[in-house]
Amino acid sequence: MAFIIGYFIYEYHTGIRQLLFEKFGWFPTTEQLELMQENKMMERWQQEQKYFLRFAGEMYHAKLIKGKLLDQQYADVYAKITDSISLGFGSHLCFVPQTTSPYKPDARFVFASESEVDSVEINNTNDAYRLGRIYAKLVYEGKAEGYRIVPEKFYASKYLLPADYFSDKYGSYFYRSPRMEAADHDVKEVLLDEFFNTEEGENFGYSQNNGDYRDYVVERDFTQSGRAEFAIVLTDLEEEKLGRNKNVLIVVAYNPKEDSYYLLYKKMFYDKVKIGEYFYFNDEDRYRQYQGEDEQHEKVEYCIHVRVPDEPERVLRYNKAFDNMEEISEDEFQKADF
Repeated sequence: MAFIIGYFIYEYHTGIRQLLFEKFGWFPTTEQLELMQENKMMERWQQEQKYFLRFAGEMYHAKLIKGKLLDQQYADVYAKITDSISLGFGSHLCFVPQTTSPYKPDARFVFASESEVDSVEINNTNDAYRLGRIYAKLVYEGKAEGYRIVPEKFYASKYLLPADYFSDKYGSYFYRSPRMEAADHDVKEVLLDEFFNTEEGENFGYSQNNGDYRDYVVERDFTQSGRAEFAIVLTDLEEEKLGRNKNVLIVVAYNPKEDSYYLLYKKMFYDKVKIGEYFYFNDEDRYRQYQGEDEQHEKVEYCIHVRVPDEPERVLRYNKAFDNMEEISEDEFQKADF
């Protein structure tokens, strides 16, 4: 009987840990789980869920800056806490409810809720994980200020989403592609609104059989807008399971006049498709295939190289007059290649 009870306690702890980790990125210790049962920590923790947020902005563009120390007796451990942390797409944050809103510049953040750090001891450790918990404890006890976000433009509801909503909205659409994970927030919005969340795009994602991601995502300024634009190949995953090919090539471009991204091009392929880069030199009317080095020529236009088995290769080049991607035949671009 003791073994059975012990087994169910183990299964309970394991299940709760896994649930908390999958949902919020927190993997509690056995002591924390026991405390949750003893002092109704779970009820407190559930009430704190409204403070858990995830970052939906561009990777490498935002940072957390450590807040001021307010109690000098903790100077030694405070000095070991990282001064700044880069925020990545999907980063977990916890709003410190000392201000009314997480979307104003006076809002501060840590990486744990108050109930999660109840049992944390403030000591002079070198362990990075424990230092993060200690910092949260210092903040909740008023001994330090929490992290602030820079630049301030990221104090906005479109960049800081409730954890559950973030998971529902973005799913796994951008995690399997390093370049798309790092793409501008508004590029992701176009892909969601114009394709992923439509009946046509509901089964599409990143192929399980893709090799080099650079064969499926190209990031360039195709329209000479001054902003990064994207060409991406997506796969119908249900068709792929059946051994069939159904892929779509999508180009998302930027419109400076509207200050917004939009769907510039979409084409379906019923075979495998890979993309790459081509340069067009408009003053010489010549093309060159990308060989791993950027061209510094001031009049270069960036094009998309499209390869499909048993079909002539083609290049897509932006046509400003019609605001579309014009298909250049293999004969034409290879004749002018140098």
